[in-house]
Amino acid sequence: MFEGGETALESENNRVNVGGSYADKNPSQENTGEFLIIYELEGCQKAVNFLSEYYGVKRMKIILNGRKVGKGYEAYYFEGKAYFTKRGLKKRNVLHEFYHFLADSKGLDISERVEERDANHYSRAFLE
Repeated sequence: MFEGGETALESENNRVNVGGSYADKNPSQENTGEFLIIYELEGCQKAVNFLSEYYGVKRMKIILNGRKVGKGYEAYYFEGKAYFTKRGLKKRNVLHEFYHFLADSKGLDISERVEERDANHYSRAFLE
């Protein structure tokens, strides 16, 4: 965490906020609800495209390919693509990998430990 309990993305003054006081920079409840509806009715990729548009970043590609995901893991992000096992394609995992995508898109240079913690917080906060 950075000053005042903010996450790495918050400290860069980007549009991403993961639980701080920048409520206007996070998806509103309406947009969060819209993401969930799109996810259920139109699929994972369209829901991620919706969030990408909201944050003003290129689209993250979703790939269902368990061979690219390490043994014992459900998902993996690398260079604009998120790989998932069949079992791992869940909203929480998608949001977790999307956070990695946002950090990558914004060019943040943070430790893996901090980024993992922030990604977990982002996905949990988003689904509350």
